[in-house]
Amino acid sequence: MIKKLILIVGGIAAGAAIFFFYRQEGAGSVTQYTTEPVQTGSILVSVSGSGNISLKESVDVTTEVSGEVTEVLIKEGDTVNEGDLLLRIENQDLDISLNNAWIAYNQAKETLERKKLDAEKARDELADLEEQDEDDPDSVTDLDLEYARQAIRAADLDVEAAENTVWSRGNEYNELKEQAADKELKAPVDGTIISLNVEVGDEIGSGSTGISSGGTESTGLLTIAALDQLVAEISLNEVDIPLIEVSQLATLTYDAVDDYTSTGKVVDVDQVGVNSQGLVNYTVTIELDSVDARIKSGMTVDAAIITTRKDDAVYVPNAAVKTSGGQTYVQVLQNDQPVDKTVEVGISNDEVTEVISGLSVGELVVTATIDSSSSSSEGSQSGNQGGGFAIPGMGGVRGVMR
Repeated sequence: MIKKLILIVGGIAAGAAIFFFYRQEGAGSVTQYTTEPVQTGSILVSVSGSGNISLKESVDVTTEVSGEVTEVLIKEGDTVNEGDLLLRIENQDLDISLNNAWIAYNQAKETLERKKLDAEKARDELADLEEQDEDDPDSVTDLDLEYARQAIRAADLDVEAAENTVWSRGNEYNELKEQAADKELKAPVDGTIISLNVEVGDEIGSGSTGISSGGTESTGLLTIAALDQLVAEISLNEVDIPLIEVSQLATLTYDAVDDYTSTGKVVDVDQVGVNSQGLVNYTVTIELDSVDARIKSGMTVDAAIITTRKDDAVYVPNAAVKTSGGQTYVQVLQNDQPVDKTVEVGISNDEVTEVISGLSVGELVVTATIDSSSSSSEGSQSGNQGGGFAIPGMGGVRGVMR
């Protein structure tokens, strides 16, 4: 005699009903079927990798001025704004050169004014000769007039040369003035002083100010960085990298902060890989949407980059999907018996498989068969990508990490 017992746990309204069907055909023989309903929602497929948190941008600050540091107004950890005074440098030779350049510039301007007067005088002399020639032609020769015109041309050339000298002396003065202004070194950007390599009394040489991405090693007098602007630099292998594109969204978790998850967006994908012991890896840069104060540059980070998303997809658990003879099918219960049903499947991940055709939302599919006589459990899982995660508040969304 066959005895049947049906136990229902949960309900469809809860999103996943589980049914256990017991079939007893003799003493010690009970078969159980676990089922779940066909559902609809969003399926996410992602590629995962690990790496480290880095500063998005750091500024190594030096100066074009050499000399002795006479005052340092900041220390490591200080927050500064663009234009804030950082330190002062003394260079007496530069001061002398600047003063001499100012004198030379003013002398050149005075010379220019004299040359302009000379040119004006030459023109007046020509005008007088031309007037005299009109009144008394015999008193002025053509040679007199030509000499007067030549004098004007020469005076104009002197004016032009004097103007060039003023321009040259002015440029020399302005360049030295800009250098002298750098004796008071100011912050080029807002940020935090993350390294300081100079103190009062140091003799420094000239250099430049450069902007670098990522690392924090300083090559200048000091380094300024925006600590609230971080990126994750993730290493991915050559198999996964073709799936990655700029602007893809990502979820990030941190070894050092277990209870914190953040989001970000891919902003750069390396075009040249690095070969290490036969494995080719590429760096993918993810810009963080927001930064928790606990997250620091250098921390280890794991990222799941979403490569595919399909909304309003019909799906079943992977354990329900089976293949045989090139056909894909699931089992549904009819009169308490599992019946094969051919389906067409689409994308999949570690949790669910999309069903394109063959099933309707709400149908119950078998996810496991348990025969108590042999203490064994039967189920199957389709090939898929990634590992699983859920997105809170999105109801019916199944996600994965690869």
